[in-house]
Amino acid sequence: MDSNRLFLIRVQNNWKVENDEILDVNGREVRVVSFCDLETQTECRLATNAGKEIVDDEEIRETY
Repeated sequence: MDSNRLFLIRVQNNWKVENDEILDVNGREVRVVSFCDLETQTECRLATNAGKEIVDDEEIRETY
């Protein structure tokens, strides 16, 4: 996060975070995007520092 690069990581399902929740990580905003893979019926939650003005939720899903 110190190098000002964008990141996208998967969040473990046992974390207690909500969809579109904004977390403060070392003074920077990190948002959580959730979606369900209908084929495997698996919930997936992703964390990214890219704001919605840069990348919307659908682009996050497609990228992952």
